[in-house]
Amino acid sequence: RVLGTTCLQVTSALLSGQLFDVCVVDEASQVTLPVVLGPLRLAPSFILVGDHNQLPPLVQNKEARRLGLGESLFERLSTAHPS
Repeated sequence: RVLGTTCLQVTSALLSGQLFDVCVVDEASQVTLPVVLGPLRLAPSFILVGDHNQLPPLVQNKEARRLGLGESLFERLSTAHPS
């Protein structure tokens, strides 16, 4: 089975109680950390697809950006574990 949805739709009643083998997040470099955690909790393994050198998450609040919300999980992992 394969299910495609957005990160924000994982709170849907249709997905309540569902678990998956793998979570694949496309354009992961454009998703804020709190938003990407939603789908990641539905699977024991995950794959993040994207390019942290392209568009970052859109964070309009300057204080939130200053506190790190403008850095995606994809970028954090790429920085911590360069190939």
